[in-house]
Amino acid sequence: MTTTLPDWLAAPTVGVDAPQRRPHRFLRKSLGQVERLLAILSEPPGRLADFDPRVKLITALLVLVAFALMHDPRLLSVAAVMVVVGAVAAGAGRALLGIVVPVSVVTAVVMLPATTSLVRPGTIVLPLGSWAEQAVGLTATGLTGWWLVLARVVASLAVVVVLTRTTSWLRLTAALRSIGAPAGFVLIATMAHRYLWVLGRSLADLLQARRARSIGGATGGEDRAFVGGSVGALFVRSNELADQVHQAMTARGFTGRLVDPTPARLRWTDVAWGCAVVAAAVGLLWGDVVVR
Repeated sequence: MTTTLPDWLAAPTVGVDAPQRRPHRFLRKSLGQVERLLAILSEPPGRLADFDPRVKLITALLVLVAFALMHDPRLLSVAAVMVVVGAVAAGAGRALLGIVVPVSVVTAVVMLPATTSLVRPGTIVLPLGSWAEQAVGLTATGLTGWWLVLARVVASLAVVVVLTRTTSWLRLTAALRSIGAPAGFVLIATMAHRYLWVLGRSLADLLQARRARSIGGATGGEDRAFVGGSVGALFVRSNELADQVHQAMTARGFTGRLVDPTPARLRWTDVAWGCAVVAAAVGLLWGDVVVR
């Protein structure tokens, strides 16, 4: 029995330099945003899920009307704080933060020119210079109107976030149909929600596969080109998917009307909770009328 090693095993190993791996920074950032969107779409309802969706929907609409009729910035600020605290208590604080912050920033920037004396004449509280031999600055009237719009936006968004984050989409659309919303509108909203989740999941799979198969990494330009191409491919796929879903629904006897879950009987706790919220909104609205 020979004890010598074969030539191929005895030969010295030739080292191979691994390519320098470049980080997928843009790809990781895009993947993180898509996964956050999917988490929002598929996250289970919050602590108010047990309340009847019809009561929550009608209550939210009445509260939004009350906020739209209020014109005192102090009371609107109190209303915004109350709704934000309620959203955090209901477990929707994270979703509220991700929506309110960018929308509030955009609203504040858009409304900023209306705070100057060029648009809203009044007492200048912060001089900014002069224009055509006239003093220019931020006026008290303009800042009051600016804060009024910002507080109304925050309060209204908080109400909508609490409603959508504590109610499953199926029960929410059923509640919309129960109060007389157009069936076509509700059907489109339901299908859009479902398509958004399916396409988001497909995009996340594409980005994860790209990241797993790139041994040497990629530059930012290469990642941006791949993400752009993936989005374009998803548009084509969404058209094909819509045709396939329509044919499958038609083959299964779909007549254009969704089947709603059996509505539960209203409980006195649902009615009491809704009346309490509406009473608080009416109280703020009455206080706004008294102050004015």
